Amino acid sequence: MLKLNITFWGQFENKTVESRFLHSIKDEIISQNRIGILSAGIAYLCVAIADYYKLGNVLDFRIALACRFAFFIFCYYCFWLFKKAINYRIFLNHTILFAIINYIVLFYLIYLLNPDKHIDTIDTVTVPFITLLLFVFIQLKLIYLIINACLATAVYIYFLSVLFITPVDFIINIIAIMIVLIVAGTFLARFIRISQRRQYFQSLEIKQLNNNLTNEIDERIATQDTLEYTFNELSSSIKYAKNLQMTFMPPEFAIENISNDYFILFKPRDE
Repeated sequence: MLKLNITFWGQFENKTVESRFLHSIKDEIISQNRIGILSAGIAYLCVAIADYYKLGNVLDFRIALACRFAFFIFCYYCFWLFKKAINYRIFLNHTILFAIINYIVLFYLIYLLNPDKHIDTIDTVTVPFITLLLFVFIQLKLIYLIINACLATAVYIYFLSVLFITPVDFIINIIAIMIVLIVAGTFLARFIRISQRRQYFQSLEIKQLNNNLTNEIDERIATQDTLEYTFNELSSSIKYAKNLQMTFMPPEFAIENISNDYFILFKPRDE
C-alpha cells in the first residue's frame, strides 16, 4: 500500500519515489523555468525606459542599459538551451546561476541608478518583490531558494547601511519585510511542491487500483473460461451416456407389434 510521506522541504521521503516524480514532471519544470527566466530578462530590459526618464542619456544610463541587455541575452540563452533535450543537472545549474546573476545585476543597477546615495522607493521594494517572485515562479530545491534569498537579504542590508544613506529604522523595517517574505515564500513554494506531489501520488494510487482491477478481471475471465470448459465437458459426457442408454431401448414400432397397451418408463440419470 502506498504511503504519502513528505519532508518539510516538500519532497518525498522515499528518494526513489522522488526521483520518479521529478522525472515525470521534468518537462513541466523546464518549461516553467524557461518562461520565468525569459520573462525576467524582458522585464529587466523594459525597465530601461524608466531609467532613461530618471537619468537621461548619461553614461550611467548607458552602462545600466548594457547590463540589462547582457542579462537579457543570458536569459534568452537559458530559454534556448532549456528548449533542447539537456541533462537535468545542467538545467539545475543554469537555473541556480540565473538566480545568482539576477541579484548581482539588480544590486549593481540599484547602486548605479542612485548616484546621490539616497535609494528611491521603487528601488527599495524591487528586491523584496523579486525575492517573492523567485519563490513562486522558479522551480528549484526549496533550500536553494532560501539560501539565495538570505544571501540577497544580507547583501541588500549591506547596501542600505554602508553604500547608501539610510535611516536605521528604515533598515530595520526592510529586514522585517525580507524575513516575512522569505518565510511566506518558503511556505508558498512548499505548498506548491506538496500539491504537485499529492497529485502525482493520487495518480499512482489510481494506476495501482487500475492494475489491481485489471488483474481481478483477468482472473475472473480465466475462471469463467475454466467453468465453461468444464460445463462443456460434462454436457458432452452426459449426452454421450444418454446415447449409449438409448441404444439399449427397442424401437417403438417393435413394442407396438407386441401390444398396443403399453408405456415406457425411461429416467436416465443426470439429465
